[in-house]
Amino acid sequence: MNIAGSSKNDHYTFIPRYLEQNSDSVYLHITTNNTIYGTQYHVLPEVNNNNGFLVADMSSDILSMPIDISEFGLIYAGAQKNMGPAGVTLVIIREDLVGRAERQIPTMLDYATHVSKGSMFNTPPVFAVFMVNETLKWVESIGGVSAMAEKNRIKAKKLYDEIERNSLFTSPVNRNDRSLMNVPFVFDRDGMDDNDFLSYCSERNIVSLKGHRSVGGFRASIYNAMPEKGVDALISAMQTYEHDQ
Repeated sequence: MNIAGSSKNDHYTFIPRYLEQNSDSVYLHITTNNTIYGTQYHVLPEVNNNNGFLVADMSSDILSMPIDISEFGLIYAGAQKNMGPAGVTLVIIREDLVGRAERQIPTMLDYATHVSKGSMFNTPPVFAVFMVNETLKWVESIGGVSAMAEKNRIKAKKLYDEIERNSLFTSPVNRNDRSLMNVPFVFDRDGMDDNDFLSYCSERNIVSLKGHRSVGGFRASIYNAMPEKGVDALISAMQTYEHDQ
């Protein structure tokens, strides 16, 4: 395995533009949205090897925007962020890649197994699949993925604009790489207590804002199901908290 690029030394606050790809690499793997650090690919990287292909873990931003399937060799995504309850995994694989594993792998982990059985090799999680279908119908009813993408852009812009305006907070993420799904922010003033703001929000029924333990601060996850009024409520709390300081 070759790590083609990383922003680890800068606490993963941006997505590397230059990737050191091996000319004989079979594939380039990316995670399109980083839920912990709040970065997201808005422009896909190119694969240097003409015979190679792009593999993407899209678990946390699938269905949030239109994507060109032809740009990928393989997409996989857990359902639990935007598609439905945990227990379902979406896999989109180019037909010529099915069955190309170069080593022996367990039958259950071989995509060829599931393709040949129409995704019914084993008993599926019926309720979870049902809920995914209900979610897909809901997305379609509001205008499809394009309409959902516009809703997500509006929500994210509102929140990032407030973070930029508010004298108490700042975003640690490079502006061009900011996620539309997960918005981390931290205090921009010494002596502030994270727990005090978390309690302030909790009293207003705004919960689950604590940032990941490796990052600290705060993180607003504004996936598809989060309505715009939820973002508005957080913005209002940020403004009144600023006023009270």
